Amino acid sequence: DRVIRLMYASNAAAISTDSIKVRAFSACGNSNYKGFKLTNAALNTPAAPTVTVTAVQTNVCGARKYRYTASALPAASTTVGAATGWLWTLADGAVGSTGTIDSGSVISKVIVVSYTSNAAAVAGDSIRVRFTSDCGLGAVKATKLTNIALGVPAAPTVTVTAVSASTCGARKYRYSASTLPVASTTVGAATGWLWTLADGAVGSTGTIDSGSVNSKVIVVSYSSNAAAVSGDSIRVRFTSDCGLGAVRATKLTNAVLNAPAAPASISIALVSDKCGERVYRYTAPVLPAATTTAGAPSGYFWSMPFGNVGSTGTLDSADLTSRVIRIKYSSNAAALTGDTIKVMYTSACGNSPSKAQKLSNAAATILAAPSTLTGTTSICSIVGTATGATYTASAVTNAVSYVWSIPTGAVIDSGSNGLKIKIRFVTVGANDSIYVQAFGTSGCYGTKKVLKLLTTGCVTPTYSRGETPLSSIVMEEPIKVNVYPNPTSSAFNLVVYSTSYSQKVKANVFDLQGRLVKTFTFNSDETISFGNELKSGVYLIEVIEGGKSKTVRVVKY
Repeated sequence: DRVIRLMYASNAAAISTDSIKVRAFSACGNSNYKGFKLTNAALNTPAAPTVTVTAVQTNVCGARKYRYTASALPAASTTVGAATGWLWTLADGAVGSTGTIDSGSVISKVIVVSYTSNAAAVAGDSIRVRFTSDCGLGAVKATKLTNIALGVPAAPTVTVTAVSASTCGARKYRYSASTLPVASTTVGAATGWLWTLADGAVGSTGTIDSGSVNSKVIVVSYSSNAAAVSGDSIRVRFTSDCGLGAVRATKLTNAVLNAPAAPASISIALVSDKCGERVYRYTAPVLPAATTTAGAPSGYFWSMPFGNVGSTGTLDSADLTSRVIRIKYSSNAAALTGDTIKVMYTSACGNSPSKAQKLSNAAATILAAPSTLTGTTSICSIVGTATGATYTASAVTNAVSYVWSIPTGAVIDSGSNGLKIKIRFVTVGANDSIYVQAFGTSGCYGTKKVLKLLTTGCVTPTYSRGETPLSSIVMEEPIKVNVYPNPTSSAFNLVVYSTSYSQKVKANVFDLQGRLVKTFTFNSDETISFGNELKSGVYLIEVIEGGKSKTVRVVKY
């Protein structure tokens, strides 16, 4: 063809040997070649782009983001080939190596890079970009990172409030940290709290009662009653993505609580004034409240009485940890200096000192013996007969009844607790006597008045079982009944002395209205106890053995 177009893949400049030739064809032959030197000039790669850097997220530890924007693609010129795109290279260096593309790609005009490092950028920390073109990769634009390391949060402030400060071994304190600070240009944002329980003698006994080590507010309960010392502190710091913040140590203000002081007093009241069974009520003060130096008492502990009277005391009601107790004393002696009762407070801080109270027991007045006791003393003529002898005692001031003691071979025909009784003598002994003593309102027995019987020449022989006595009259006399003690506040003892071989005996207990209260059966010559359950009053005991019976009057007080 007369005209042609050539495309060159090379971007190199034409040199002297770079030429193209042409000649003409004819029937006479071809002409000589005409050579033309190529005028191709090399095109350069694009120059480096410009880069604009914008901080997208700067004050977050370990998640900082920066936007990198390259300049637009430049057009071709007579010396430079046209740019076809961009090519980014992520940053080098300590911070740069932690970056990842968050949006865009390595061939985007704009990319956002997220850095996990909180370190400050140094000289080698940079990011690079160049244009791409058909003439090759353009010049590199390196942009130094401007990342600055963020510090950890400063120490928080702490407010301490005593929730229950005056309780031994269970003190509670509320610790409140300040709110989370926001980020600044030099410090990362706080994300939470981290508590460390107290060190030291008291601190090591603390446990979290509410909240947790990551709460803003915690309540700590301390089981120790020791005073806080210099090493006793609790600590808290802020957490953040930049690391743990500075520690705030707060010294414990715990002061030791002592045991309570001794109870101020013990009040004593006489409840029952019976001789040998006096009952006193002892009352301790109410539990006092805690103070700043002494723990609150939680209860009482009594020590039973000491001394001559105290050693006879038994607990009548409540127990030794009650505020009020009753003690029954079997001793009729007057209280001495050493006769005391004690009480102390108990508490988690320890027991208080004891309060000792002297017993106020005074000896009951013992009634005098009857001034006279008259009656038949020479009884040989009536022994073994149905004839009885009457005995009379003189009255004693303040006596409410009289207690008679008769020989074992005698039975009471009438009377039992008055000034006069009638006795029949079934058998007699060599030293038989009759005794009487007054019984007073205080429950005390008076001094005995004794009347010696004259039995010389008529002492009844003693027979073994199976032997025949000299006089069958003695053996056939009515049964002999003995009830003792009478009167009593507890139980009676009943024995029937049989005039034959031991046999069954029936006893009926009636009140003064004639109502049957109790019935029981036992063997003659056997001592049986009864009456603990009876109320105070007068009763009649009907004793029946075979075809014989005997009625005895008894008093329960």
